[in-house]
Amino acid sequence: DGVGRNTALEAAQVDRDALQEVVTLAHDHDLSVIPWFEFGFMAPANSPLAQRHPEWLTQTQGSLPQARVSYEGHHPRVWLNPLHPEVQRFILELIGELLTNYAVDGLQLDDHFSLPVEYGYDPYTIDLYRREHGGQAPPTDPADAEWIRWRADKITDFMSQVFRTVKTCRPNAILSVSPNPAYFAYHYSLQDWPRWRDLGYVEE
Repeated sequence: DGVGRNTALEAAQVDRDALQEVVTLAHDHDLSVIPWFEFGFMAPANSPLAQRHPEWLTQTQGSLPQARVSYEGHHPRVWLNPLHPEVQRFILELIGELLTNYAVDGLQLDDHFSLPVEYGYDPYTIDLYRREHGGQAPPTDPADAEWIRWRADKITDFMSQVFRTVKTCRPNAILSVSPNPAYFAYHYSLQDWPRWRDLGYVEE
């Protein structure tokens, strides 16, 4: 059956390093290899990462656990909090590991390297907002202009760390992004990628 075939194929791989094979083969043919961090801050709701670190997850307004889970088609997803320092360290360590261990030519992020506008009502983010706003809670309207700008700017600040990590590990590697159109990306995903481009964090 299909499951048996998949299990057999996985077992046959033993300890092959598929990415290293791709890098070697591509460079032998003058091709670039740019891994795609497609999931960004999104994760499967039942993933070991989400189960192990619930404090890393952000949420919408409302009661748990429903406030943490959204659906991509039929698939339940959660969102890592891009403002949380432990989440940021985790992402930077992943990027650093990739670029240190493999002679890749860059890194591509996409529309999931962001946060849906409804999110940001987790305890960490609320506390951070209060500390920076004289004790005032975040607006209950997730589309409030200042609330959008504050969260988007925090993600932009993190992009500076991503850029520095890429360039520290591989100065000639490019940082690429494949986003949604700018208006949609900013207002619905807090992803201000035109500013990333203008600041020099995005090269493609």
